[in-house]
Amino acid sequence: MENLANYFTGQGYLSKEHAVTSSDGRIRLVVSHVDPGDHDHGVMGLRFVRPEHMPKIEVRLTALSELRG
Repeated sequence: MENLANYFTGQGYLSKEHAVTSSDGRIRLVVSHVDPGDHDHGVMGLRFVRPEHMPKIEVRLTALSELRG
């Protein structure tokens, strides 16, 4: 695995300080093949540091045309 975090630009990772929570309490992440930059495939890891409760994780494949702006 390769750490893609760029701590100078804030790209490659998302922290709770930068995540936007929807009115339903969810945080949605979109990983897209449209602009992969140097990487066209890889793995993604989630890390939770001392959460009050373990969040429910849901992953699904969605067509880009189905996403709302």
